Amino acid sequence: MKNFTIILLLLCLISCSNDDEEVLDQVFADLEIGAILRTVNIENGEFDINDPSSAIRIIIEENDDEDGELLDKVDIQMRFIDRDNGLPNVISSETYVKSIGFQDFNRANSTLPRASVEMTYGEAMTAMNISADQVSCGDQFLLRLELHLTDGRTFYLEDANFYIIAMESFNNSPFCYTINVAEPLDDDLFIGNYFYEKGNKDYYDDYANRISSGELLDPEKIEVADSLKFTTPKGKIVYGGGGIIPDVFVALDASMQNKTISFLLRRGLVRNFIFEELEKDRTVYHNIKRDDFISNFEVSDDVLFGFQDYVNRKRSLDLTFVAYNEEVKQYLKAELGEQLY
Repeated sequence: MKNFTIILLLLCLISCSNDDEEVLDQVFADLEIGAILRTVNIENGEFDINDPSSAIRIIIEENDDEDGELLDKVDIQMRFIDRDNGLPNVISSETYVKSIGFQDFNRANSTLPRASVEMTYGEAMTAMNISADQVSCGDQFLLRLELHLTDGRTFYLEDANFYIIAMESFNNSPFCYTINVAEPLDDDLFIGNYFYEKGNKDYYDDYANRISSGELLDPEKIEVADSLKFTTPKGKIVYGGGGIIPDVFVALDASMQNKTISFLLRRGLVRNFIFEELEKDRTVYHNIKRDDFISNFEVSDDVLFGFQDYVNRKRSLDLTFVAYNEEVKQYLKAELGEQLY
């Protein structure tokens, strides 16, 4: 009887093992491996406004499921961003500039194919059909790369995960580069002696201790030595060793430090949502000046709930912001202002 029981257990284990292998086989059968364009080095990422021959140079490396063998070409698309006059940015429609073919990549310095994305300031203006007098310092050219594979698949910025777009990691693959238009300053303007004082560890330790003690949240918890108390001729109370107790105490806003908001910022959800919203229609903000936006603009409930739906859809969650609607609106407004101005 014992032998029979052991045989049954072995058969069950073998059956379970086979079932597990079938499940894994099915998972990997449905798994699609994409491709990236890793940023190896940005040798120059600016245009000199006074020199049409000034050029950008960005080294990229293609990596796919077959170590670069699926590479067909990389298309370069461009937009011009006019950031002048304190009004919301005017962004041109996207224009195809040129392609980097498979033959332009090489493996001289890597086991994977690498190529150089190069373009002069003059070429960029010609591609966007603008002249030098239409460009000011601070304007930008937005380069977007499209990776085409020989199996017909194409990968864009929209296909990339936040971790490879924004994280400073080895596989950083943004598919998009912002090229600033700048005016270099002469080196002799910087001749002199400069001193940089590193942050004091004692200061940061003191700050952490003040948060722990609660004195940044409640004025009654501020510890003072009565023996050092002194009243000025005008009646102001000060304490020896420096420091003044404020007439109006503004507590540290702990509501802006909750885990949900930290999650939204860490995952890049606020930034991505605002970017997609602006792509739908930027013209609604064209007549809003920066100062007016800062003082008077308010994020609507429709935008807030749209963001809530966006987060739940992207992360497969069932999240509500009812307890901190105003805090989330502040972050949405801050990101909107960052991308507009």
